[in-house]
Amino acid sequence: MSAGLSVANPLHLDTDVFCNQSSVDDFVHKYNGSTGKDANDNECNKFLATNALRSKNRFRALDETGIVGAVCKHEMPCLFFSLRHGERFSYIVYAMEEIKRRVETKSVNLLYDVACALEKHLKKVKRNDLLSFFKLAVPVFHSYGHKVDCQLKYSPRNIPGFGMADGEGCERLWSYLRRFARITKESRPSRRIDILTDSVLYYGRISSDRLVIRNPSTTKISQIS
Repeated sequence: MSAGLSVANPLHLDTDVFCNQSSVDDFVHKYNGSTGKDANDNECNKFLATNALRSKNRFRALDETGIVGAVCKHEMPCLFFSLRHGERFSYIVYAMEEIKRRVETKSVNLLYDVACALEKHLKKVKRNDLLSFFKLAVPVFHSYGHKVDCQLKYSPRNIPGFGMADGEGCERLWSYLRRFARITKESRPSRRIDILTDSVLYYGRISSDRLVIRNPSTTKISQIS
């Protein structure tokens, strides 16, 4: 909070990398689902994600506590926005609604650290529209924090359509972004967004370059999409 308020809008308003934060905050404020002690407390994992009670006092001195991000299976950055609290279901639901609005497919395979708790939450708040659109699974390496029956049910190896995706693309992105933590920690909000947007756009370019295949018989380069 000591960094103060933004004195100008972010320079990257037209990139669509970061969502409109006012829309995010308004959605979370009006969200009618439980954001605290619900499905996750009796779930098979001990992750802090989605539990507002555990994170209520951790970020008292912060006006922005972190970011939510989504990448595709090729690790191309898709959408991001800032957190004002700990990680809550309301933020994830907003991300799901935004993904559904942006894509032109009939369904999306989604890997999330606590997909088991997320599915219970969506059933609890009767979001059948999201449950029918998203096929949920737990990332491969995060699954070891879940019970065996949950590992079997939500393993991407056991659910048709996920292929060999490990679901850990965001973890690799966070590892890359960790180097910017110190300089963005005390930045004004708009400058923080600019730095992170530059960073994820560069990361996306690197990810895109990895998808290029050179045909040995010609000098042409084809792009996998």
